[in-house]
Amino acid sequence: MTPSNRFSAFWIDFAEFTTHFDRAYACRLPAVQQTPKRPVMCFGEWDAATAGGCLNNSTWSRNPQFFLEVGADGRGRGSSRVVVTLTQPSLYGAEREYLSIGLCVLSGAKRRRLLTLSPDAVLLASPITNTREVTLSLLLPPSGDEPYVVIPYTYDAGETGKLKLAVWSSAPCTLQTLPSKSEWMHAQFGAAWGAESGGVPNGENDYWRNPQWEIGPLPQPTSLRLFLELAQPPPSDEAAQLAIGCLVLSSEVLKTGEIRQEDVLGQTGFERAAQVSCSVDLPASKAPVRLLACTFEPGQVAAFRLHLYSDFPLNATKLALAAEDTLVGEESVGAALGRGESGGSIGETTPTLRSLATPPSRPPAISTPAEVGGTPNARHANGRHANSAATPRSAAALREENEALRTELDKRDRVRQLWAEDDVPADQKKAKTDTKKSKSGACVVQ
Repeated sequence: MTPSNRFSAFWIDFAEFTTHFDRAYACRLPAVQQTPKRPVMCFGEWDAATAGGCLNNSTWSRNPQFFLEVGADGRGRGSSRVVVTLTQPSLYGAEREYLSIGLCVLSGAKRRRLLTLSPDAVLLASPITNTREVTLSLLLPPSGDEPYVVIPYTYDAGETGKLKLAVWSSAPCTLQTLPSKSEWMHAQFGAAWGAESGGVPNGENDYWRNPQWEIGPLPQPTSLRLFLELAQPPPSDEAAQLAIGCLVLSSEVLKTGEIRQEDVLGQTGFERAAQVSCSVDLPASKAPVRLLACTFEPGQVAAFRLHLYSDFPLNATKLALAAEDTLVGEESVGAALGRGESGGSIGETTPTLRSLATPPSRPPAISTPAEVGGTPNARHANGRHANSAATPRSAAALREENEALRTELDKRDRVRQLWAEDDVPADQKKAKTDTKKSKSGACVVQ
């Protein structure tokens, strides 16, 4: 070896290097004149409850989240250089491989856990790779009152392990685990659509035969985040075939037994997706609000889960359909007993409610289901996690869209039938292609 004092380095022949070493790492050392010598650090863990997977998974928001606050750099510059690293414990001597990991930096929202995201919210996301460490380097302006959110994740949900986040910045910065006061109140309910389920409240559908809940009374205004997800979602490389959605309805539905457009406070939109969601700001009210979870077509069978996130604990009652087509209280659930907890206690049965056996005089604002499919990244970019608000639609427009949808579905059924026949020319058949997920790609919202 030949030392070189001038550059504080030494030289070694390649043959000798390969004799003693079988691996090399390229390390990035932040410049001391631009960043503090010591980074700010936080430690965390992906466990059974918090291993939500990358941004392609509907459970990504369950990952550990960290608040990153960045101040002014003191040099009059608008933005500061920030370097964020995610590190796994060393596996030296172990026989297993490193988890495929990545991280992203997002714009914050009112110092709360992020539950939904938009393309504009993702400031930068790293590649996902099965190495011990991944790094992000970006320019960030001062965070102000709303800190940035750093989310580390594994590629697949359910992969557990410990993690360390470290941040270097040319400006003063802090990094902290999400405090308990920033967590939402969470309640989860499980139910299923059966052969008798009525489908979306359009036309002559018996929508009142769908699973329903009542929330209230509301002693104060609250922001409600609602997520409807299939209990058994399709594989990540397959598109969902079932169009699902949920409506948030006003208390006037109880008085009239009908759903009018003005009674729709919010809706997820109907998507062929594993999960749909919406955000609704509810005013204080003594009357309950009704949740109607349904498939777009009647008679479709599937189990699902309904997640409610709110500012304070909600009193939720699941409604059961009696033999005479009258909705009655089945069980009263004190939702969100603690921050981040699910379930609740069973209360007493409520009195019989007004029957909803009469179809509405005019349909509410219902969107036709959208196609969602392709590879994991493509599915996320095309709205796998729908987050829509109610949009007024005319009855004539809805009927026209519904008819167009049914015509399209009939065409697809005919094509499937042709594929099954032996006399179909070969050039009319489409070859199936296998889509395999890559563990060295980037989970980026486009």
